[in-house]
Amino acid sequence: HLTVTLTGAGAAPATVYAGSLATVHVAAAGETTVTYFATDRAGNAEAPKTLTVRIDLAGPTTTASGPSDWQADRAVISLAASDDLSGVASLSYALSGAENTPPVSTSSGCAGAGAGAAGALADGSSLASREKGNMVES
Repeated sequence: HLTVTLTGAGAAPATVYAGSLATVHVAAAGETTVTYFATDRAGNAEAPKTLTVRIDLAGPTTTASGPSDWQADRAVISLAASDDLSGVASLSYALSGAENTPPVSTSSGCAGAGAGAAGALADGSSLASREKGNMVES
């Protein structure tokens, strides 16, 4: 038989599965450690083994700050993205108005709270959209 225990985000008590195959579902966001081992018919058990499962169900969040009133020259807009689980992979922005530019991306590639960008806007421009992505690959 197989014995499986889950600890961490998706904790579950030890479950014994008859036979030599088992399917274990881990759905909790965060890090779950799966500990497993097999026991033969004579009662001999192998040493426990572990597998770490990391699940990030939520996308990152982005904030923007800058002046909201009319500026005589360029305005500096600061963007910051964060993701508490897998980390921020990139932060993208696009401008619309007098200063149209193609979308711009920044990459941090680091786990945890993550990426930032700052840009200056010309007269008549506005921040049109923000896209952000976390480190989870789909």
